[in-house]
Amino acid sequence: MNRKVLGFVVSPFASAIVAALFFGIRNDSAEVAVSAFSFLAFSGYLGALLIAFPAILLFERLRWINFTALVLLGIGSAFLLTLLAAFILPPGRGMTRIQGLVNLCSVSLPVGFLAGACFWFVVRPKARVP
Repeated sequence: MNRKVLGFVVSPFASAIVAALFFGIRNDSAEVAVSAFSFLAFSGYLGALLIAFPAILLFERLRWINFTALVLLGIGSAFLLTLLAAFILPPGRGMTRIQGLVNLCSVSLPVGFLAGACFWFVVRPKARVP
């Protein structure tokens, strides 16, 4: 299997699992963990398809496949999806849209970092042994 395809399959899934474990432990609830995993996995695959895949093609052409670029891509795509979700989803619990955006960013930006780092670990060039 192509390593890029494997990276696009593994990185949203792995970052969603880590975030779901965090939410499950923090709230002491398996239901919260499952809900967080479902939302983050869906939005992660959506972001990978709509934002990250075209950006990776551009990054390959520019030869920017390195850890920093992929982590920034993960954070940037998570931020764009968060911005979209903040304006589509209604704010809840008496929050304004800006407060909801800040709350979503506090979750999605670390998850984007994890997804970008995981993607780099899958697709990084193999070390050449002399």
